[in-house]
This record gives sequence, structure tokens and C-alpha cells, in this order.
Amino acid sequence: MEPFSSRYWIAHEHPDHRRGAGAVIFRLGDGPSLLLETPHVFFDRGTMDLGIRALEVLDARALLINTVHRNRALMQDGVGTSPAPGVVSPSDAANATPTFFLAAHEALIADGGATLQLHGFRDEKAPQASVIVSSSGTNGRIDIGALRQVVHDGVRVFPEEINMLGALRNVEARACRERKLPFVHVEIAKSLRDELASSDTLQRRFLAALAPVQSPD
Repeated sequence: MEPFSSRYWIAHEHPDHRRGAGAVIFRLGDGPSLLLETPHVFFDRGTMDLGIRALEVLDARALLINTVHRNRALMQDGVGTSPAPGVVSPSDAANATPTFFLAAHEALIADGGATLQLHGFRDEKAPQASVIVSSSGTNGRIDIGALRQVVHDGVRVFPEEINMLGALRNVEARACRERKLPFVHVEIAKSLRDELASSDTLQRRFLAALAPVQSPD
């Protein structure tokens, strides 16, 4: 473990012996109990930078980051491949079990709190959407109205407004469902991720709009 910034420390595996154990950035001191996660940073490019920035914007208590490509376990001779339909790569931190990532997630939610997980998708997969938000079967919520003030017509809510990328098989979401804790899964189009990377103001407004809100009883 070592300092990451004045308010955060990072715990990570040795870079010369990377096993996919992930990295965790912890906030020092009191604050919101929000847990941030970026489980596909090599596949969903730009999500790690968004997660790190969200630590500051949302004052989250921790950020959990994967440290190997989601399909690394399927690589042969250094060449990656996508899994066949119905097959989950053992190195996929959001869908495989058991993993170091899931174990860390379960430890970090042991005392409660909401989880916000960031992902990315190709624009052509859902041309009508810039952002897809799902609670993945939990009571997780964000202010969709506030998000639409930033992204406008590109916001879609699963399953009411779109029937894909709802993360119903996400293993961290399942852990939250079992504990009756809020979980919010946010998919961000590649074009929007590029826009966010080029505008500090837009990035801050977007991330602020992702703050989980209290669910009604």
C-alpha cells in the first residue's frame, strides 16, 4: 500500500507479478460510503480515468479497478479472443466467480453503502443511447433528470427504455442484491467517453449527475 494522493492510498499487486488481483484506492477520513468500480478498464477504455476523477467529484470512499484484460484468461500466445456465446472468461471481473475483484467488492460492502460501476460500449451497439443506466435488480437509483440535463436525449434506463446492457448477470450486482444494497450500473458510449476526456467541465458535470440517491421505501 502506498499514497495515491493527499486524501487517498492505493493497494495493488506487484507490477512484475500481475495476477488480476486488482487495485483498490481508499479515501482517508470520513465521507460518503459510496464504492466506485471499473471492472473492464482495458476493454472499456477511458473508464479508469473516469473512475479516478469520480473519486474526487463524488468523494467516494474507494475505487476498485481491475488489473488484467477481461479476456486475458482466453488468450493464446498473447493473442486475445472474445468468449463464445454463453462462455464467461475467468478473468472477467464483472461476470466471473470466484475472483479477487468480487472478494474485494464483498469486503468493501460488508458495512453497507451504494456501489456505482462504470462500463463502456461501442456506439453501434446501441445507436440511440449515449448512457444506459441499470439498477441490476437492486434498489439503486441516480437522478435521471440531472443526468439528462448533461447528456440530454442520450440517456436510456434499463429495462423501461432499452432492453440491453442491464447487467442482470453481473456478479457484484448479485452480491448487492443478496445483501439488499443499492447498485447502479452505468454504460457509456465510446463517443461520449471521448467527449468527457476532452472537456473537464463536461466530465465533472457528468460524474456529479451519477451520485446515487436515496431509494424510496
